[in-house]
Amino acid sequence: MNIIHSTYFALFAIAAIGLLLSKIKIKGISFGMSSIILVALVFGHFGIVIPPEFKQIGLILFIYSVGIQVGPGFFDSFNRKTLPLLAVTIIILLSGVIIAFLLCAILGYDTAMTAGLYAGALSSSSGLAAATGTLHNPAVSVAFGIVYPIGILAVIIFLVLAPKLFNIHINEEEERYICEIKRENPELIVKNYLVQNSNLFGKTIAESNIRAITGANISQVKHNQDVMAPKADMPLQEGDVVRVSGTPAVHDNVKLLIGDETAQIIAPHKNYDVRQILITNKAVVNKTFGQLQLNEHYDAIATHLRRSGIDIIPRADVKLRFGDKITVTCPTSNIKEVVSLLGGNKSTSRDLDFFPIAVGILLGLLLGNIVFPVVGFKISLGITGGVLISSMILSRLGKTGRILWNISGSKNQFMRKLGLIFFLSAIGTDAGKGLLATIQTQGLGILFSGLIIAVVPMIIGFLVGKYVLKLNLVTLLGVLTGSMTSTPGLDAVETLTKSNAARLAYAATYPFALVLIIIICQIIVLF
Repeated sequence: MNIIHSTYFALFAIAAIGLLLSKIKIKGISFGMSSIILVALVFGHFGIVIPPEFKQIGLILFIYSVGIQVGPGFFDSFNRKTLPLLAVTIIILLSGVIIAFLLCAILGYDTAMTAGLYAGALSSSSGLAAATGTLHNPAVSVAFGIVYPIGILAVIIFLVLAPKLFNIHINEEEERYICEIKRENPELIVKNYLVQNSNLFGKTIAESNIRAITGANISQVKHNQDVMAPKADMPLQEGDVVRVSGTPAVHDNVKLLIGDETAQIIAPHKNYDVRQILITNKAVVNKTFGQLQLNEHYDAIATHLRRSGIDIIPRADVKLRFGDKITVTCPTSNIKEVVSLLGGNKSTSRDLDFFPIAVGILLGLLLGNIVFPVVGFKISLGITGGVLISSMILSRLGKTGRILWNISGSKNQFMRKLGLIFFLSAIGTDAGKGLLATIQTQGLGILFSGLIIAVVPMIIGFLVGKYVLKLNLVTLLGVLTGSMTSTPGLDAVETLTKSNAARLAYAATYPFALVLIIIICQIIVLF
């Protein structure tokens, strides 16, 4: 077989050219990895087709990696803050179906064509499956096949151009988002204080109840010239210096309870070590700091916890996650035991254990295949919905027995990019092979309708989200990708920002949008 005409050669040729184009920026605009689909359309036009199995495998890998990454953050943020995001999603999807009905009525398209146009414009293969499962009419798939690439490209182009079209500076929006995150998770500050409150003289740290009263974390105590790790039975004396970490509000409380801040330096004691340790030991994942009892067993104090770029106070009820980085103050004689307990092995975090990934995807596929009866209808989440929900739940659990569900950032990024390469190459070549011929026979009406159904609801959702609900632009772009169930769109947005706002918004809206699209598609075919 001529290697030049093989599927494998075409796949990696598309990937190489697409990735090369993804590095090109024109006036600051780049499509990122979504450039691959443009290359794939050209290859498909010349008769080169990547087997559909690559599309499904790629979509599964991409969706699973997104769910694993944003799962914990999604569940932590599932509160009243998500209601505006879901409101935008509802507005987009309902306005889309209204526009679809109006256009199809004007152009004389039947119900099957309407369902295919709607599912294709929203790039929802689950919507297509729901429509074809209820209405066995090939027109659904024909319309979907024509509009699907238009829907994907329309979302990508709109998301990339929206900040410029509406004259909104994404850097300023990103800074505003970061400030909001810092307000919710204030920066931890380390200061030293003199013990001046006479009510504390002679009382032990446990009796003083400093942590419960102020929320402070004491990492070191200096008595005369001796520097020691704090112990529950250690008495405080007048003139002692305590080293405290906490938020600005915590330090205000400490000053009132203990005494004035001091410029005295607590020099590192030769018998104590301050170490940053990476959590890689599966045995401690999901355990709280209280359960670890570092102070009781090792005279060690955890002073900082760094997770996903955010500093967190290591309180007793905070659970550890794989990949957390904690700062520990500990006697030199015990530091090896503490490192061994927590992990600290970077090579372990680099190893990819594919068994949990395979099990997680398998559970997602089974979940997506379950049919749920809802008010006289039968719906299923489909492959993408099942895998996304499975990965989000598993990443939230973190660990089951000895199975670790979490994946480190670098490994997850690799899996996501590999999935995108497969997915975009397959759908691009499949759409490109007969795109021009179909346009000539079916006319431009279908393409125009699909474009309108894709773009107008996004504009409506953008205006409502930004100017009525006052959403941050980065978050709003994530809402649009989730509402349009556009995985390539998410990748395009991530080339514009370094924050995780878009991913969290995508994860918050995608499952909701997916189920709503499935219900809408099944309702459409009833008419």
